[in-house]
Amino acid sequence: MHRIKKLSLTCATVTIVAIALSGCGAEGPTAEPTPGSTVAVDAPTAAPAQASFEDNVLVTEDVTITITDVKTIQVGEDGNEYGDKPVIAFWYDTTNVSGKQTDPGTAWISRFEAYQDNDPNAENKLAVGSLPDAAFLDSQMNKIKVGGTVPNAIAYELSDTTTPVKLVATANLGQDEIGSMTFELQKVETTAEPVFESDPVAQKFTTALDSLGIEYTPPVRAEVGLSGARMRFDMAVNGYDAGINVFGDGEALAVWQEASDSFGGVHVALPDAYAVLTLNSSEGIADSARIAPMIAEAVGGTAHGA
Repeated sequence: MHRIKKLSLTCATVTIVAIALSGCGAEGPTAEPTPGSTVAVDAPTAAPAQASFEDNVLVTEDVTITITDVKTIQVGEDGNEYGDKPVIAFWYDTTNVSGKQTDPGTAWISRFEAYQDNDPNAENKLAVGSLPDAAFLDSQMNKIKVGGTVPNAIAYELSDTTTPVKLVATANLGQDEIGSMTFELQKVETTAEPVFESDPVAQKFTTALDSLGIEYTPPVRAEVGLSGARMRFDMAVNGYDAGINVFGDGEALAVWQEASDSFGGVHVALPDAYAVLTLNSSEGIADSARIAPMIAEAVGGTAHGA
């Protein structure tokens, strides 16, 4: 009889424990937060803004670059005075969005590449040219404050003046393309036109030739080639090939004169203007030697090789 009571007690105990455990596992009512309390919420992390390049604006998580102007600049023109190839130039504003250290020059170079699709076998990536705007000479590497915007300009040397330029925006140092835009080149007149009216140095030489009764053809702008000149004009004097070279400084002029003298060249120099009138030094050298001193006296310059 005692044995039965003990068994009954044991069963009752198991039943109570089971009920208790069952009660522990049941969900109770959700507690309402008290006013002014802080509740932790597991929210997904916001995704970074999508990078894009369209309508002349590159948007990234670190910078925004806005292209404000695009120009095709020929050899010798303002912005390409010292180059020997025409260039496409971009003016742009760079805004520092994230606060990471950057400057307008690095911000562009690290995110853009330019191409001309004029080679059937290989990509034609364009080389960066000289700064096309002297206004940014001292500011192109200035650090940009967070939220600040700094303007700048950059140029790429063109391999021809007809094929459009594709500007490609990239991330991860060129590994991933963000987008691209294609820019048509400004039309270039194929017929050379006299430009000496707009250049006082060239006009000074032609005025002297007029006063001396020496025949010549109107000077036309030409590529500077390996001359080291800032500008060059082709022309003919007394029926022989000639030209006008305008240099950037006295040092460049002196280097050219030394080379010309070593080859027996004939020219008239205007040292104050860093310019020379080059005369024919082959079949027309006798005529060049005759007229060089006359021209030098008329322009207030010096004759060389005569």
